[in-house]
Amino acid sequence: MKVNVLLVLGVFLVLGIGPVCADSPMNLTGKWIQQTIEGFRYSGESLNSSATDDYWTLTQNGNLVSGTNYFNDSTKLVQEPVAGSISPDEKIVYIVDSSGGTYIAHITDEDTLMVNYINTGTKKAESNYAFALYQVLKREK
Repeated sequence: MKVNVLLVLGVFLVLGIGPVCADSPMNLTGKWIQQTIEGFRYSGESLNSSATDDYWTLTQNGNLVSGTNYFNDSTKLVQEPVAGSISPDEKIVYIVDSSGGTYIAHITDEDTLMVNYINTGTKKAESNYAFALYQVLKREK
């Protein structure tokens, strides 16, 4: 009888703890390659490209991400540090970059990020850098 009671209590304990244990968030670690980009520069110049030269590399620790955004400006390849956090519902990643830009990246599936970017940061005045843009990134397989 005691064995049966302990067994039933054990089952209830396992079932009761299951919902309390949070699953780890989707892992965004890897290389994310730009597929498309559309936007405007501070100067009013529009951007519209399907070049795949630009990419991100991300690493993740729990709900926090960090990495580097690699992109070409008019003269060279720029490497800009980024850091952010994944929302509790695991559908959005909020990211900032070292020049004051803000990314809101919607996770549409395990291999696609749809990114809205706004930058009116420190490089706006000095290099006409400010952007408002939309881009799609795909994870490299």
